[in-house]
Amino acid sequence: MEKAIIILIPLYLAYIITLGLVMFVKRYKAVKNKTIRLSYFRDYQGEVPRELEVYKNHFENQFQVPVVFMVACLAIALLKIASPLVVVLAYAFIISRMAHSYIHLINNNVRHRGFVYIFGALCVLGLWIKIALGFF
Repeated sequence: MEKAIIILIPLYLAYIITLGLVMFVKRYKAVKNKTIRLSYFRDYQGEVPRELEVYKNHFENQFQVPVVFMVACLAIALLKIASPLVVVLAYAFIISRMAHSYIHLINNNVRHRGFVYIFGALCVLGLWIKIALGFF
């Protein structure tokens, strides 16, 4: 059961790298189309197209709750306390993050995005509750 949890870490890291590559391509095209100056990326000062700002914010968001998720996955695997519920919560978190990306980067509906974000955060909370209960 722990393997079903631990495999999510490299899969999610691949997802983050993919988002980073998409952001890079968007930035490259913006520089090529002269919608942003290359010098902007020296110190990130000045005007930036809104789409690039959204992609930057979204990429940076991958180093907040998802990091707490990956630490939880490691702890669950090391403590050998995985269960079917834990696996469901972990996979539900990954699905929620993908849904969050789709919503944020495609139509940016704040209500939908907020709901999916809270759902994912609750999944991570469930993992940490399992870890805490694993000590008792």
